[in-house]
Amino acid sequence: MCGCSERNFENCNCSHSRIIWRRRCICWCEPIRVRVRERRERRHSQNQDRNRCHCLLEGINVQLTTVDDELLQAGSPVIFNEILTDNSRFMSYDHETGVIEIFSCGNYLIDWSVATVGSKKECSVSFGVEVNEEVKASSTLPTSVGQLSGQALICVDHTQTRIRLINTTDEEVQLSKFTLIANLRIVAVE
Repeated sequence: MCGCSERNFENCNCSHSRIIWRRRCICWCEPIRVRVRERRERRHSQNQDRNRCHCLLEGINVQLTTVDDELLQAGSPVIFNEILTDNSRFMSYDHETGVIEIFSCGNYLIDWSVATVGSKKECSVSFGVEVNEEVKASSTLPTSVGQLSGQALICVDHTQTRIRLINTTDEEVQLSKFTLIANLRIVAVE
């Protein structure tokens, strides 16, 4: 506004183009029009940004919900039967071997959980993440019955890295019969 805000718009004698709003004269001079246009353009671009899908996290999440054989041998991988999310361009999961392959260098956050019912001789159960046939991180449950979980942050410095969740206990472990037996999630971290 340029200062004119006459209540009685018939008495207004400003020289600018004007609009009448709520029985009040609002002078519509050039600087105001420019600001309004800029505000509209900003709002329009913000709405376009909101409507666009921005995928900030890339990763994979797999679960084991049913098992054919409840016993998992020592050193054997957990074979997941469901892929919950797979929004990564550089990861793939093999249903036959339980291996997740990563085809891009970078940092990756891995977290997992496994529910067990017990083992025959051992008092504790442990599982770990194996990266290229070397256990990088493991988690131990002090009893043989319950749920154990773990996390690992790994740096992949060469392509075609193979990751799997394995039983690192010295003997076979009986998996739980719950609806969610095991979970593994790998997320790329920038």
